[in-house]
Amino acid sequence: MMRQKIGIFLAVFLLLALDSATTPLHAATIQVPGDYKTIQEAVNNASPGDFILVGDGEYSENVVVKKAVILKSANGPAKSLIRAAVKREPAVILKEVDGATVAGFTLTGSGKAGLFLSKTRNSRIVNNRADNNYNGVTLESSDHNILSNNTANSNVSYGFYLLRSKSNRMEKNNANSNQDQGIFLSYSNNNALINNNANLNTWNGITLWDSHGNELRENVTLRNAFGLVRVDSDDNVMDGNTSLPNIFLILPIVLIYIGIISYLVQKNALRYIYRV
Repeated sequence: MMRQKIGIFLAVFLLLALDSATTPLHAATIQVPGDYKTIQEAVNNASPGDFILVGDGEYSENVVVKKAVILKSANGPAKSLIRAAVKREPAVILKEVDGATVAGFTLTGSGKAGLFLSKTRNSRIVNNRADNNYNGVTLESSDHNILSNNTANSNVSYGFYLLRSKSNRMEKNNANSNQDQGIFLSYSNNNALINNNANLNTWNGITLWDSHGNELRENVTLRNAFGLVRVDSDDNVMDGNTSLPNIFLILPIVLIYIGIISYLVQKNALRYIYRV
């Protein structure tokens, strides 16, 4: 009888232990600067799934995220700015993460990238501004991520740069007035670029370089040197994209030709008059 009771007790104990192990813990909400003074301290002390809410202000940091946390500003990019403390490093980097979120920040002052995703998967980059960096947003060997409603303007090189990154979705982003190109895909396959704007960049609006099987729909590339450029890139779907080259680059060439034609016409007319 005693052995039977002990057996029942052990069975109940094991069931309770198993249930406790399989029941997810409630995610914590961590506030900056309420709970921690810096964003990096909050990230370091967070657990996967935790929500880090960042208050208004300017933060001089290089934030490194290596766990699946939700990093979000309280009141959007106009109120929360992360300026790279070490210029050669990104303002924020997601490194080997699966399932993180970065939302609602201005990211600036980096000689590498405002936001950098390295070997990162299934993460969400939403409603950020990555302005005045070397690159605005860089994805390197990063797959199955979502980038939506972000802005990457006035960067030294590219607004958005995808290198060896596949199956990402970019939707409703803006990449304007960058000194090189708006959106550049290099060796990056099977990505979807939907309804993005890449305007007024010095060179190309969107470039596919040795990138295959991508889907580009309803993108707008206006007043770049060239709108949408494909180099050694096959099997890409192009539908409903709007492109117009920079009229201020074309106009001087047109004026030169008009000048030459006008000169030749006048020269021949004068010859005819004096011959008569």
